[in-house]
Amino acid sequence: MFVFIIPFIVIRILYSLYRKFILTAVPVKDKIVLVTGASSGLGEACAKKFAEEGAKVILCARNVVELKRVKKEISGDENSKWPVVYSMDVTQKKDIDNCIQEIESNHCFVDILISNAGVSLRGTVIDTDVEVHRKMMEVNYFGPVNLVKAVLPSMLSRKTGHIVSIGSLQAVVAIPYRCAYASSKHASQAFFDSLRAEVCGEGINISTINPGYIRTNLSKNAFTPEGEKHGVMDKTTASGMPPEYVAECVYDCVYKPRNDLLLCGFFNGLGPMTRHCCPPLYHWYMARKGRKEAEMYKKKT
Repeated sequence: MFVFIIPFIVIRILYSLYRKFILTAVPVKDKIVLVTGASSGLGEACAKKFAEEGAKVILCARNVVELKRVKKEISGDENSKWPVVYSMDVTQKKDIDNCIQEIESNHCFVDILISNAGVSLRGTVIDTDVEVHRKMMEVNYFGPVNLVKAVLPSMLSRKTGHIVSIGSLQAVVAIPYRCAYASSKHASQAFFDSLRAEVCGEGINISTINPGYIRTNLSKNAFTPEGEKHGVMDKTTASGMPPEYVAECVYDCVYKPRNDLLLCGFFNGLGPMTRHCCPPLYHWYMARKGRKEAEMYKKKT
């Protein structure tokens, strides 16, 4: 397998050099940037980073109180024009459509969409209720789909725009006890890959960013098999990447457009590569991981 790694490393180095020295930068100053899930975690960090770079940021989430906090931390004044706060539930298509229509009427067309809102799950396939699977798909798949369909027409008519999907390492590699989450992220990844090919040549960039663990409240807010809040900060999440660092990477993928980014450590990055280059080894490792986590899961329950 390691023989196959060398060409990947060489290609990655060449691509990094191309992005650094040849690829034209696209400044975000005065661009309208809509961020979902902007009330905390990575969404908040992205909003602050793009505002810092001169973008006109639109903060969207369900928790308006927290959005106003983020607005004040960015501008220093709750009454400032920018950032703009909008209440949005990504599981409600009508909510999304009304919000985008209001934004386009009161401000301008969205130049950059950062689709960040998402939810995770902790539980086995057998224990997880089908309705929890549906909820996961509503947030992690249909939410981004409806957002894209709301902003894409104006981007196509203007021949410009950038859509960023914040996915997960589990969009490319599924692990035990995350079936519903990984399934929804796989679906989202496929949607954006198809979209990228469809709008090629239309002046629209599509970026899928799949990070590993980030130090946010994702695990605390994750669903249990019954659809309740998990309420626990997992060790892997607590030791994850700072959201500010990931936000820097998101900005970089917009400033110098990039199709996709797998953002994780070397060991975790081996997962997707092994999945394609040496499937038997990958399945052996996942079976081993499944047995190990099964013991931990039994202890918790």
